[in-house]
Amino acid sequence: MHKIRRRALIAVALVLILCAGLAWYIALYIRDGGMWVSLPSNRHLYQNGELILGTVTDRDGVVLAETVDGMREYAEDETVRRAMLHIVGDTQGKIGTGAQTKFSGELSGFSPVSGLFFAGKNDSALKLTVDADISRAAYEALGDYNGAVIAYNYKTGALLCAVSKPGYDPENVPADIETNAAYSGAYLNRCFGAAYTPGSTMKVVTAAAAIETVPELFDLTFTCSGSTVVGGQKINCMNTHGTIGLETALAKSCNVAFADLSLLVGGETLSKYFHQFGLDTAFEIDGIRVTPGSFTAYEDGTAELAWSGIGQSTDLVSPAAMMRLMGAIANDGVAVTPRLQSDTKSSSERLMSAETAQTLTRLMRHAVATVYGDGSFPPALAGKVCAKSGTAQLDDAASHSWFVGFVDDENCPCAFAVVAENAGAGSGVAKTVAAAVLRAVVSD
Repeated sequence: MHKIRRRALIAVALVLILCAGLAWYIALYIRDGGMWVSLPSNRHLYQNGELILGTVTDRDGVVLAETVDGMREYAEDETVRRAMLHIVGDTQGKIGTGAQTKFSGELSGFSPVSGLFFAGKNDSALKLTVDADISRAAYEALGDYNGAVIAYNYKTGALLCAVSKPGYDPENVPADIETNAAYSGAYLNRCFGAAYTPGSTMKVVTAAAAIETVPELFDLTFTCSGSTVVGGQKINCMNTHGTIGLETALAKSCNVAFADLSLLVGGETLSKYFHQFGLDTAFEIDGIRVTPGSFTAYEDGTAELAWSGIGQSTDLVSPAAMMRLMGAIANDGVAVTPRLQSDTKSSSERLMSAETAQTLTRLMRHAVATVYGDGSFPPALAGKVCAKSGTAQLDDAASHSWFVGFVDDENCPCAFAVVAENAGAGSGVAKTVAAAVLRAVVSD
């Protein structure tokens, strides 16, 4: 009798394990089935290793990729093809962030119920939030520089462009792409997958931390004679600013003032705000992972802490994360997560108080009005652009140029981040790129 009961229990346990395994498989099938069927070996979807199904369009219906007579074709305009490369992706799947790879299940028409029964019978269409004209403007403005240009609607989360260089024309892939140094990193979308030294764009984070933690902050003054000494090390400033307050210090990007401010705030507090603002946290844009940045909480009173608060040292930030932070400042402290598919919804989270966001908006608006110049931007946005430049200094090459910011206008809710690699110090190149993007945004 005991033997029969034991065997029965074993049988029940095996059935339960089998049912649990089946349930787990079904759950995985529902979640990942589209990805499974999209392997290049699936002849329903691929011929000679190239995708043959599905049409990709921009937000206005401009065709970015489609199959014509069994051949994969891309946008008619070569510049658009190059500008949209890292968002649309290639037919071989080498660009992991491309829509043709990340959203291959939607493109195939896969359904957990019917599988691929209808594949090839009803060509699926995938509409993206990005805009071909804005992306073309960003690509052309970068010129010969490599880098990243990303912009989005900070109210809805819709990505407007995410342009990365170097790249290539997907209809004319260079024969030497694997060996030519000019194409090094051509498969990487720098908007999502790269992290750069932020330079003085980090001063926005330092200012935010000071606003919330340093008493009587706007009564403080800083004296800049062109340099200061911290922990026995000299920290240089680009200019001699004299005695200034925070508003002027941020506008003129005074290293001396922000070295002093970093020491007042402290390493642990700066690290806390860096994390709170999502700059060292991986997040996803419709399943596309954004590379997290990093910040080291150096010991208080050290030169390393001063440099990190200025945006040098070991600081790293991705363009997408910096754009999201700019969107949060513009949106009264609430960050809306970017999205790429037109039919998905964005989540949101509060990164800072509305009061802090409004103070930062005022400071960044002052920087444009007094230093960068409203004349650099479209007349329709006069008095509305808020921004901060940055110079990411490198030991063995020309500095990277940053320009980040947003339009303080609910009728044009655009936040942006631009990095022009090895473009030299100051806002120059990156500001010009940002201005081109904003011109395209308002004229679209």
